[in-house]
Amino acid sequence: MSVQTISTGPQAAAKMSARTRDRLLNIVSPLALLVLWELCARFGFIDTRFFPAPSSVVSTMIEMLRTGELVTHTAVSMQRLLYGAILGGVPALVLGIGIGLVLIAVAEMVGAKSGLGYLIWSAWSTFAVEQMYVGLFVIAIIGFLITLVLNELERVIIPWKAE
Repeated sequence: MSVQTISTGPQAAAKMSARTRDRLLNIVSPLALLVLWELCARFGFIDTRFFPAPSSVVSTMIEMLRTGELVTHTAVSMQRLLYGAILGGVPALVLGIGIGLVLIAVAEMVGAKSGLGYLIWSAWSTFAVEQMYVGLFVIAIIGFLITLVLNELERVIIPWKAE
């Protein structure tokens, strides 16, 4: 019978705490920036015509969800992204979907009457800055979620790939 040793030395503790610290920083850093942005907007350190308080952006997002405007624009963009991914081919899906999201938004800015890109461009041209930030945040959230899904899919499909 052999005895297994468990690594409980200072190196293991330091590695675990560094990993935990990095994860906390990944969560706390964006939240701290949002709080700083909110405070700067509230106390007049930044021009809220161009950088509205995050609470104002969230309020606009809720209103746009209530009216269905944000859902409509998001659905149109996602439909276009899906068509582009299907036409682009499944093998290029993992590489192309992130770029596709950006390109769809840019194309909608130029030649569409709906979609998140259109929403961002239209809001920018009419100085509806809160709506512009809503569109940017929704694209960022969609990109983040797609990245999470594709990373998980890659982990399942290619388990031998080292991280």
